[in-house]
Amino acid sequence: MSNELLASGKFTLDDLNQGGLKIVTSIDKDKQDAAVAAVNGLPKDRPKNNYVGLVSVDPRNGEIYAMYGGADYLARQRNSVTQDRAQAGSTFKPFGLLAALQKDYSLSKTYDSKTPRTFYNGSVTVQNFDGKDRGRIDLVTATKHSVNTVFAQLNDTVGPANTRKAAVESGIPDSTPGLDNNLTNILGSASPRPIDMAKSYSTFANQGVTTTPHIVRAVEDRKGQSKYKGPTAGKRTFEKETMNQLNYALQSVTESDGTGSTAGTLGRPVAGKTGTSSGPWSAWFIGYIPQMVTVVDMYQIGANGKEEVLTPFGKYYYGIGGGSFPAEIWLRYMKKATAGMEVEKFAKPSYVPKRSDGDSRVPTKKKTATPTPARTTGPTATPTPSGTTGTPEPTTSSTDDDDDHKHPSPDPSDQDEPDPPTHPTPQTPVQPSEDPPNGPANRNGGRNGYGGQQGYGGRGGYGGQGGYGGYGRYGGYGVRGWLRRLRGYGGYGRYGGYGATAPQEVSDVAAARGPSCPCGSDGVKPAIRVNL
Repeated sequence: MSNELLASGKFTLDDLNQGGLKIVTSIDKDKQDAAVAAVNGLPKDRPKNNYVGLVSVDPRNGEIYAMYGGADYLARQRNSVTQDRAQAGSTFKPFGLLAALQKDYSLSKTYDSKTPRTFYNGSVTVQNFDGKDRGRIDLVTATKHSVNTVFAQLNDTVGPANTRKAAVESGIPDSTPGLDNNLTNILGSASPRPIDMAKSYSTFANQGVTTTPHIVRAVEDRKGQSKYKGPTAGKRTFEKETMNQLNYALQSVTESDGTGSTAGTLGRPVAGKTGTSSGPWSAWFIGYIPQMVTVVDMYQIGANGKEEVLTPFGKYYYGIGGGSFPAEIWLRYMKKATAGMEVEKFAKPSYVPKRSDGDSRVPTKKKTATPTPARTTGPTATPTPSGTTGTPEPTTSSTDDDDDHKHPSPDPSDQDEPDPPTHPTPQTPVQPSEDPPNGPANRNGGRNGYGGQQGYGGRGGYGGQGGYGGYGRYGGYGVRGWLRRLRGYGGYGRYGGYGATAPQEVSDVAAARGPSCPCGSDGVKPAIRVNL
């Protein structure tokens, strides 16, 4: 608070300490209590060096509703929201999408989502967090599932410098560590502060008008005369229609099978983005409604004062991502913070793009229901993947930038297959009354052999639908090294049962990690890319 007032240039340190000033903040006590309770709701086995930042802002005027900067300032003199930094991960993808929309790209534009994908003659390799090839998909579907290979292609065509420019124009400081013009900047190699991301996403929620997050509403002197008022005025940065398109795409993230599906249970329209950096070094969820933007990040500090990989805990024993604890903290807070608040819808874009997953939050003239595969624990017939009779081949095309609006492309062949639950609770599933088909004697995946397209545990490998899991793709041999030989057991068999539903949308590029910021008041390399 004092830094905010000193930065205004209207007060000296002596004024603040000895001037008898009355300082009125924008903090809402009920919302502040909700923020503390939301973080305190984390499991008891949370590592002591695991840190969380939460900030909630009114995008219309920049006033901060609530801020959780740490458990005890006396124990650690740092603010997780205004000082600490964490690698942004996929929360940076909207900046690339924004840059594309500014160049009049259509959200219906499609790209080949095959994984892995190489760029620059093989010098850069990008792969999807779940190892899945969804065929040719549009930009909304790519946003919903946080498909790395599509966003890397988008960045290659839009230009990384334009993605960086969009981030800065929306509110990210130009001096942010790791913010560069490289291809992978769209995957979140930069390390912003939560307060910076709150400003940027407030620009989205406020339809292109940027406001400045602030905690001081007003200052009065001893006589009750006004000496200062917080900066509530906004500045038009982007066109409304551009923001309407962006908000439409980001609402897909919170749909039932999006990476931020947890936030979608709030009971009102929610847009947002999950973010998980490679490692994972950090995990974010940023979600918003028209009246409120709330940012949650999680990171970990090692004994040497440097950032370290997040240690799994609680029910996320296979690894932590933006769709796990950060999204759950966000939801716990928002349920209380929005109580009694009017339910507002996002403005509709002038053109509602046809989506390659057949879904849409904004109905067009005729809304057609899309069948959803039932998830049951009872015996069912082993499903045959849509559009395939054997091992599926990757979708190929002569170009990677066809516009779906002009040249409709068929739905990806695997689109009808259900996605794994984003937030499973590890438990032994109820066994079916009779054994489902287990394939050959060794239960190697029913009619798909060793998992079909996805390798070990792909479409029904080791367990089919209701089998015993086995060595699922993200179950058997651990999630990218986070946990070894974690045996999936039952579930839907898609990723090896309950051991398998771990995939978070990690930005899987080794080069995506930004440099640490050599700051720190004691002259030691900071805990997590600190900004003084």
